[in-house]
Parts: sequence; C-alpha cells; structure tokens
Amino acid sequence: MALKSGVKSTRCTYGLRSVLLLACASMCMNVALAGTLSLNYGVKEEEVDRSLGDILVDSGLSQRYNSSISQRIKLSILKGIYARYFVISPRSNVLRTSDIRLDRDAICPKLDSCVVQLDVAVSEPIALFEIIKINVTVEDLNDNAPSFPEPEATVRISESADPGTPMALPLAFDYDSGASGNVSYDLYPESSIFDLEFLPAVMGSPDLRLVTTGSLDRETESEYKLEIEAKDNGNPQLSTTLQVRVMITDSNDNTPIFNEPLYDVTIPEDYPLSTPFIALSATDMDVGDNGVIVYAFSQQTALLYGATFGLDPNSGDLFLVSGLDYETSTSYYLTVLATDKGPEARRATARVTVRVKDINDVTPRVTINVLTSSGVAEVAENHEAGQFVAHLSVEDPDGGQAGDVSCNVSNTDQFVIVEIYDNEFKLVTNSSFDHEYSDSVTVSVTCSDKGLPPLSTTETLRVTILDENDNIPQFLQQSYTTNIRENNTFPVPIFFVSAIDKDGGVNGKVSYHVDESGEKYIQVNTTSGLVSSNGRFDREQIEYFTTLIYAVDGGSPPLTGTSTITVLVDDINDEAPYFTQKTYVFGTFENQIIGTTIGQVAAQDNDTGPRADVVYTLTPDSRGKNIFKIDPETGRISTKKILDREEVDSYVLEIMATNTMYPYYTATATVSIHIADKNDLAPTIVFPSKVNDTVQISAFAARGSSVTKIEAYDADLGKNSELVYQLAKGNDDDLFIVNPASGEVILQQILDGRQRVYNILVVVQDQGKPKKAAVANLYIVLNSSIGASSSGVGNADSKRLRAGQTGDGLTMEMTIVIIVGCLSAVLAGCLATLLAFLCRRYGRPESRKRADVSKNANDSMTYNDVKVDPESGADEPAITPLTSVTLAESLDQQSPGDPADRIDMWITSGCKKEELAHMDSGHGSWAESGSDCGTVAVECGTSGPRGYFRRQAISGVQEYNPRFPIGQYTTTPTAAQNSQTSPRRESENCTRSGSQTLYDDYIIFSNRDNVPQFHCSGSGRRPETFFIREPPILPGSPSPSEPMRTHDGERLRTFSGNNRRLVKDNFPDADLRLQDGNPVMTNNGSGSVGSSFSSDRSQELKPLNVKQNGTELSVGGTSSEHLRQTCTDIRDV
Repeated sequence: MALKSGVKSTRCTYGLRSVLLLACASMCMNVALAGTLSLNYGVKEEEVDRSLGDILVDSGLSQRYNSSISQRIKLSILKGIYARYFVISPRSNVLRTSDIRLDRDAICPKLDSCVVQLDVAVSEPIALFEIIKINVTVEDLNDNAPSFPEPEATVRISESADPGTPMALPLAFDYDSGASGNVSYDLYPESSIFDLEFLPAVMGSPDLRLVTTGSLDRETESEYKLEIEAKDNGNPQLSTTLQVRVMITDSNDNTPIFNEPLYDVTIPEDYPLSTPFIALSATDMDVGDNGVIVYAFSQQTALLYGATFGLDPNSGDLFLVSGLDYETSTSYYLTVLATDKGPEARRATARVTVRVKDINDVTPRVTINVLTSSGVAEVAENHEAGQFVAHLSVEDPDGGQAGDVSCNVSNTDQFVIVEIYDNEFKLVTNSSFDHEYSDSVTVSVTCSDKGLPPLSTTETLRVTILDENDNIPQFLQQSYTTNIRENNTFPVPIFFVSAIDKDGGVNGKVSYHVDESGEKYIQVNTTSGLVSSNGRFDREQIEYFTTLIYAVDGGSPPLTGTSTITVLVDDINDEAPYFTQKTYVFGTFENQIIGTTIGQVAAQDNDTGPRADVVYTLTPDSRGKNIFKIDPETGRISTKKILDREEVDSYVLEIMATNTMYPYYTATATVSIHIADKNDLAPTIVFPSKVNDTVQISAFAARGSSVTKIEAYDADLGKNSELVYQLAKGNDDDLFIVNPASGEVILQQILDGRQRVYNILVVVQDQGKPKKAAVANLYIVLNSSIGASSSGVGNADSKRLRAGQTGDGLTMEMTIVIIVGCLSAVLAGCLATLLAFLCRRYGRPESRKRADVSKNANDSMTYNDVKVDPESGADEPAITPLTSVTLAESLDQQSPGDPADRIDMWITSGCKKEELAHMDSGHGSWAESGSDCGTVAVECGTSGPRGYFRRQAISGVQEYNPRFPIGQYTTTPTAAQNSQTSPRRESENCTRSGSQTLYDDYIIFSNRDNVPQFHCSGSGRRPETFFIREPPILPGSPSPSEPMRTHDGERLRTFSGNNRRLVKDNFPDADLRLQDGNPVMTNNGSGSVGSSFSSDRSQELKPLNVKQNGTELSVGGTSSEHLRQTCTDIRDV
C-alpha cells in the first residue's frame, strides 16, 4: 500500500492528569526533604522472616500522597553493610528480616546496645525519590553459656603465705551481651581456709582470685581440691564449673613489685610491628630463682588481646603483634603479671592502658545506586539539566575530619553532585544530551576525605542516553534514475533504494513505500528497499515515468523521508559490440605469480541494459592461449603460467568480444604483450670462491698496487646486471679499497713489512629493485718473504703461504742468511739508522692492529683464532663464503666525495713495466711514483695526457690506448704540486682537437701522489674535474688493439652525465641492443633522429644504425661534440 500524502499526526493527551498529580507530589517531596525522615524498629537476634513494620504507613508517606500515588510507590533497600539481613515485601512495603540469621554476638560483640542502620529509598516513581533512615535495635538472647579456657586449673601457694594472699584464677568468658554476659562465681565446698574474690573491670580486665583466709600448713595438708561455678544472669541462667587444685609449697616470702601499678601509653594506629612502645619493670627482693621475674599477660588478656600485643617475658617490653585500627578499637586495657621463679612463685599485677591515635588510613568507600529496572544509569536525550542519574552513599570509618567526605565529578559540564545528607549525594545532569551524537557517556565520581593527607576513591559510571524519535529518514540519493527493457516480464528486480535514520532502535527502523501514482509501474520491498517492476512496459506507449518513494521510521509519531524515482524504458538489441582499441599493447615483468593481471580490454555495445553486455574470449588460434586467460566478464587478461623472459619475450593474442543476447554479434582485437626483465638472479661471485679464496702480496708492496680483482657476473639485464663491489668487513685499517665498478682491490696505504693475513668479507650487489647481493670471504696474505720489486701482487689464482718458501721462491734458510747479513751490516755501519728503524718499527699505535690477525714473538700468525706458523707448512682453515643475500636499499655504496681527496679510489694496476712498454708501442711515456707498476699514472705535459687504459666490458682485459682524444692542455702547476700528501691540481682550457674520439670504455687513472687530475674550464661555466667511476659499456669505434663487443641481442647500458642521458633524452622508448656485432637502437616511441641526435653526444655510438618505426637510418659524421662530452662532469656514472 502506498502512503497517502497529507496524513495528519494526532496529539496524545492521555495521562495528563497523572502527570500534574506527580508534579504536585514532587513539590511536596522537596518540601519534605527539609527534615530527616527516620524510623526505629526492634528485633530479637536469630529471628528470620520477622515483620518489623509497614514503612509506608510508619513514615507517613501514605498520608502525604493520595491513594493513587501511594499505590504506585515502590521502596528499595539501598546497598549497605546490613542490607542483606532485611527485605521489603514487594506488595505491602513491610520491612521484614531475611532468611539470613541475625547473630547479635557477631555483629555487635560485647556491646550494651546493638543498633543497625538501613537506607530505604522511594525508587518508583523516580520523581518522588527520597531516603528513609531505618534504625533496627537487635536484642540479645542468652544463647551462650560461660566457659573457662580450660576445665581444670592448678595454683600453688607457699605455706608461709599470710591470710589474704591472692592466687589468680582464669576467668570465664560469656559471648552474650548485657545481663546475659555478666558472670558471677561461687566456691564449692565452702572453706575456712580459702575464699573467692572477684574484682570487676574498672579500668582494665576483671580479675578472679582465690584468697587465703587462714594459715597454711603443708605438713598437715599439702593439696586442696575446690570447684568454682561460673553463672551468667540470663534467663534461663547458664553455668559452667572449673576444677581447681591448690598445691601448698615451701616458702617464697617476697612478691615481685611493679615500679608503677598503672601504665598509660598512647601510640598511633600505624605504629610498626615488633617495636617496643613501653617497657614494664618489676623488682623482687628475693635472690636466685625466687628473685627472677617472668612477665606474662593474664589469661583473660591473652585470650582477648594476645593476637594484637606481645610481651617479652624477660625484659617486660610491650610491642605489637598485629596492626591497630582506630576504627575498630580506640583503646585497650591489659593486665600484666610479674611472676618470680621461686618454688613458691609469687606474682604481681599491673594494669596497662593502650590508647590508639587515629591516622587517616582508610579511603572512602563509595556505593552507587542506579534506580532503574535495567540496572544501568539512564537519562533521556533533549531534556533540560537536572535529571536524576544515581544515588551515592559514602562511608569512611576514620574519625574527625578524616571521616568527613566531599564528592565531585570529572565532567562538570555534563553532571553535578548534590548533597542530600552527610556523606550521601545524588548525581544529576548539568546539560542536555543528544543520543545521535553519543549513545552513552562515562562519568567519574571522586570522593575525598579531609584527613591529612586526604584520601580519595574514584568510581566510574556509564550513563546510557535514551533515544527519542527526532530524526527524519534520509535517502542516500535525492532522486534515482534507472532503465528497464520494454516487453519485460514482471515482477523483475530493478534496483535498491536505501535511507538512513540516525535514531536508534525502533525509531531508526525504516520501511519503504511507493506513492500510489507509481503503484501500477513498480513495487518496493518494505524491508530491503528492492524496487521491482509491477507491470509490462511498452516503449511505444511510455518512454519513462516518475513517481515518489517514501521512507517511514517506526517512531511515535512516525517521521517520513521522500525521494524521486525515474525509470527509462530501453529498446531491444540491434547493435554489435566494438572494442575501444583495435590494438592493445601491454607489458609485465617475468616471474610474476600465476594469475597476475596483464591488462584489461574493453568492448562496448550501443544497446542498453543486458544487450550491452559482452563476453570476452581468446580465439582458438591465439599463440598464447595456453599462457594467458581472459576474464569473460571484465576483459581482464591474466597469466596461467609463470613467464620467463629468457624463453619468450613477447606474445600476440587475438581477443573476441561477443554480446550475450540474440542475435549474437562479435568483434575482435589484437593484444601485444611484452615481457620485461626482473631482478630474479643474484650476482654470482667467480673469485673468490670456496676452492680459490686467497691471494698473497709483498709485505713491502707500494701504495696503489693492485692486489687482485673480484670477478662476478649477473645473468639479468640492464640495471639488474650492473654490479657494485664492496669490502664489507675485515678491512678495519682501511688498508685496501675496491673499485666499486671493476672489482679491482687496491692497496691504499704504505706497508711496514709486517707479515699479516686479512680476512675480508666481499659484497657484490646488483642495481636492480629490489637489489640482490652475494658475499664471499677473501684472504689477503702480506708476505714479507716477497720482495717489493718482485711480482708479489697476487691474482685470482694465487695460493696460500707455504712453509719454508717465500713469495719469490727463496728458501727459508737463504732468507735467514740474507737477513742476518743485512742486520750485521746495518749494526756495524750506522747506529743512528738502527735507532731510526726501531722508532719507525715500534712507534706505531696499537690501535692499527687487527683483532683477528696478530703477530707474536716467533713470527707465527693467529688467523680467526687458529694459529698458523709460516714455517710449519700447515694450511689455514678453509673458510666457506656466505651464500648470496639481498642487501637493503639503504646500503651505502662507495662513491667519490671531493675528487681531490678520494681520487685514489680509482687507481688501477696489475701490470708490469715491460708489458706497459710493449702495449705502449712507443706512443707516449710513463711516470712512476713507485718502484714498480703498482702505482701507474699518465704523464702530463703541455701536450696533455699520453693515453688511457681501456677495460673491456665482458672480458675485463685492460688495454692501453695511446690516443690523444681530449686535446691540448695548458698546464699551470699549483702550490699543492710540491706537497707530498696533497693532490696536484691542474687547470686547462679545453679546445677541440680534430676529430679524435673519446671512447666510453676508457678509464682515466690517477692517485694522490703528485699525479694531476684534469679540469675543464671555459667561458660562463665553472671548472669541473672529470673522471669515470664506472665505465659505461656502450661500444665506440674499434681501438687499435681490439674492438669491444658484447653478445648479440644483449641490451646495452646507457650512462648519465649532468643529469642527462646519452640516448634516452632523445629516444625515451629506445631499445639499444647489439645485432651482428654492431649497436642497433630501435625507437618505439617519440623522438627524433638527425641533427638533434647528432648534437647531443651521439657520436660515441659511431657507427650507429637507428631503426625508427621500421625505417633504418644511419647516423655518421665525426665526433664534433666529443669535447663537450669530455668536459661534462660524469662523476655520477
């Protein structure tokens, strides 16, 4: 049914009269609160389910309100110590004892009066909330007979005791109170020798004595047996007996005397345990055991207070055994006996009064009563401040100000505390609440006493905000538009509508209804909001229609939201699908997991509704149908197998789109998929390896000497195969450095001739993302047996030290003879030389020693905690290199800082002078700063550098090229040129020199030892220092000795300088590879060839064949721009 517009809500007037009556009653209650309403009742202990009285009648509430209100009043006992002993009849409001036994002797032990207090509240109606104080006096019953600590007692008295001598007897204890707890004593049988004396308690405990009335004669009678009967004054009277045995002993005629008969002491309730607070003292004029005094409590004192106080029997020190509590007892009265050790023991009695000083040690105890049926505090939303929330009752047993309590709340803007009685409060609201903003709020109530220091207790109360129907349902859309096919069947689901009501519960539950004007077209599910067709549409009769839809909540009165629905009627299928593109080109990385999305194709159909749906399939003759699959609904192409670029680097698929309704139409498109390389292979370290990991060099090798070369490769392409070499561990003295591009390990410090072994962790890392790396251990042996001029620099095939043999093949015996002869000559020739040698030898700081390589007195070496003697012939322990690891992106790579300071990082050696001369073939000359080729530099003169080393990209062979590609230099020596430690700098004016070519695979070598670095300076630009950190592998023109080649089909790397790329600037999509030994670049995108390419340093690619869009172009010419390329700072390569 549709909801009719113009529905009117009615106003509810029911109960107005009752509301007015309640308001009047509330006003009367507020007036009544001015006084304290309390009731007194009495009950005997042990009585259960006993009626005490009608609270409603006894309190006058039944007379204060009329009968209609009185019948609605409900009374509740608030939480308290004694609340469990009483109940209120739910229908009659009569106070009764509960089924829990009310034991007065347990509640009020030994008190003359026992009064328990209750708080009874008017809990319904809440507007009449009021507290009624109930005082219930519990009357005692004589249900306990007197009892002695033991059924028998033995006392001893000397025969010399005078008449009137007392003997202490144990007292009987009665747990009843009042008359029922008062005990009297009778002696049986009557005797002329003894009398019974009872001293009631005045300031201490009562005392029972057996007193002599005549003379005693042990020889006549040594023992008397008496009986003492203890009776209480209850009704009926209860009694018990004590058998007393009186032993007559020989004379001990002096009784101990206390220094003071009465002691009075005050201690705080937190006085520490086991610490004496008073020392009692008594004296006895006797000697020996008769004069030795033992202190003890009387039996009554020990029974009552033995768990609280302790007494040292020898010193008379009085101390605490357990803690005191002022709230439990404010004073204690103790009886202390001083007894001698004589055979006729005599004793004296002293009274000790212990007064307890109150300390604020009890935190207030807060009891919260929420007077709701749910047991949860509740307030209504949108109401003014002053709503009752909860009742608070606070108890603090401390006395004085320490028991005076005040309370406050944390969020005073929402709640406030109102005091009703002393230590009783009510919590009311201080603002209005909104359920939609928050359905609950938490309030913290803190109650603090006024003691020093003050103590406080905090309780947390969660208050629920009750909802009211104050929000109209809101549709998610103000209007809805949808389509439906003509000639449809019905009912057919069309779409969902949805509305939100911010109210909670039934107020927020929404039902949906269609306006009556649209009922013949559509219908809606009242619960889910699903809109369905309600008839068959004929587009020739109606193209669209619009109607209203309503969302109605369940509140009272209900609120309604409105939205508009427009339905468009579509025609039948008469269009074929078509792809948005005839050709798609996608790319992905190799090694992706099965199911990886490659791309998505899209086909469209100009029909509407289901006639526009298409299904995507791969044609049967598609080459990659076993490798890829397509989602028939979305057109998403994904993998069925893991792709391997090394097997197939591209695929061509034919995709067909077919609509899903008759008549069926199809369309096809071509998809090209290119497989890109992924960094899936870690570098492989060839040297060092498990079987070949040690090199040895002369311990006198010159700085700059080449030690060895780390050999590694990576089967990936591009950046994934570019390797960076590092020395990660074991090079603590910075004795060695490694060229991060070539892997060549170079000695960078002057050696002192000591024989040592270095265990260095080598790391080889590619430049892929993520980066991968491999590690291995390299052992470098500094052999003092190898001469500095010999070929002691090791290579990858060097072996470890062998016993009895030096690096140049000399026997150990010959070495010793030579050394002895040299030392003798030095000692005989010049003592000053020896002293200088010793200073140089032993003046080095100990900090330069390695922790894992040390030298001892007999020249043996300790290597990784394994001692190796060079003369013993023992091999060093085999070290297994670590497996390949992937290094973190943040791993610092070695890079030159200030070239003047770090230029020695790029020194390359490993050749002999004769080889250089041979390679030079007479072209140029060499300058040497060491005794061999360990430090090789290009000689610099007015004609510029003589040549370069060239490193082949694949083989690693180093060749010397005597060309002069840079041009003329004007050499200007600087002050630093004459320094032995500072690098020499030279400034040049770069000029063009014919058509010489600077090949990309050339490396300029230099070091710190007075070898120049080359600078270029020109008009309008700053001087720049150039050197190559990592030689690019773009091939140039063939060198005089051997052209550089890579494998056919391998992608060639490019390099950057001044943030510009050699090829990529002009051809961002270029694919540079070798083909038949020649570099070929295929440009798949934008970019130009010709002058633009020629003017941007393309000459390094000569000869170069460029294929652009299938057209092969040739770029020729001389290196007209090589000088600008040379003078570009390429430190970032």
